[in-house]
Amino acid sequence: MSPFDRKKRALKNKVKIMEAYPNEIMAFTYRPIENPEISPMTKYLLWWTAELDDKSKTLIFGKKIKI
Repeated sequence: MSPFDRKKRALKNKVKIMEAYPNEIMAFTYRPIENPEISPMTKYLLWWTAELDDKSKTLIFGKKIKI
């Protein structure tokens, strides 16, 4: 467990992201992944793309914040 997992909301968001992107290569270095992929969220956070898809927006910010 990382320091970011100590808050309930952060842990809840992490679980949602893990479920949405189960093969995300950047998030899960501690376990084997059969088909690694780079999610749209990671591409956006690394500035590989300028736009964040709606699914990732909701996972990161929830439904209250509009970008």
